[in-house]
Amino acid sequence: MKTWGDKAGRRPDCKAWPPYVLVIALFAIFTCLLRAHPLLAAGSAPRVEVPIVRHILSNGDIRFSVSVRVGGGPLIEAMLDTGSFGLRVLARAMAPSQYEVASGGRAFGFGSGLVLQGPLAKAVVSIGGMTTDGPISIQVVQVVNCRASKPNCPASRSPPDAYRIGGDGLPHEGFDAILGLAMLRSDGPGFAANPLAVSGSRRWIVSLPRPGGSSQGRLVVNPGTADLVGFHKVWLRPKPAGAEGKPQVVGTEIANCPDKPLEVQASCPTMTLVSGSWDGIWAFNSYDVLFDAESREIWVRSR
Repeated sequence: MKTWGDKAGRRPDCKAWPPYVLVIALFAIFTCLLRAHPLLAAGSAPRVEVPIVRHILSNGDIRFSVSVRVGGGPLIEAMLDTGSFGLRVLARAMAPSQYEVASGGRAFGFGSGLVLQGPLAKAVVSIGGMTTDGPISIQVVQVVNCRASKPNCPASRSPPDAYRIGGDGLPHEGFDAILGLAMLRSDGPGFAANPLAVSGSRRWIVSLPRPGGSSQGRLVVNPGTADLVGFHKVWLRPKPAGAEGKPQVVGTEIANCPDKPLEVQASCPTMTLVSGSWDGIWAFNSYDVLFDAESREIWVRSR
């Protein structure tokens, strides 16, 4: 039985459809897909994958870290913290030639009561194979102390020369730097910068090591199209625009039902999304998390 062709039973002439018509049609389809799922429009910056290492302190607390390089100096192990923003490095871990001081003393506090004090400086920063386009703002931490309302913070439990960031005040445990990957104020003027929020595609995926699995996870910087498959957007609590006029997001909390539609997520209770605290790790055990600083959105993918 003849099911296609002309009356004489001949197949249609393929030349009736010029190749450029097919190209235009495919381009139109691809464009529609990008509009329907904006994450598929990956940037052109080179993809970089960096190991995330799990550490267990002597008191049993878990920390995660990546290696960073400041001003072409030696590698520094930095605590990975999605609950704070900016790269902050203990002054003793760097030589003054690695950075250029840009402003006077600043103080940056954490929920534990810890306060890091020291000037902002400019330096080129590398994380794995990713290097910032030029010098960015970092904090050079010269003094570590406690907020008056929390005098027993971790800094009070260790001599200054034995204190390390994220070590719970246990002498010589922790790190010489902290890399804050939160998007809140992460690229605003006058603040220590999150290097990933001011470089490349301004997107990164955090996939922490899972309990009972490998001791390494991965940080994917400038993810490619294949890396983005399976992610969906999560609801974020809005916040007024910052001084630079850009919309701000509170990315340390997401709905505890991120697999449901956005309109449903808005009415769900929230859960903490902070890699630097014990109660914020659970979400990372269940999801890979994509931070998109360009659109100020967070996306997740079930693991």
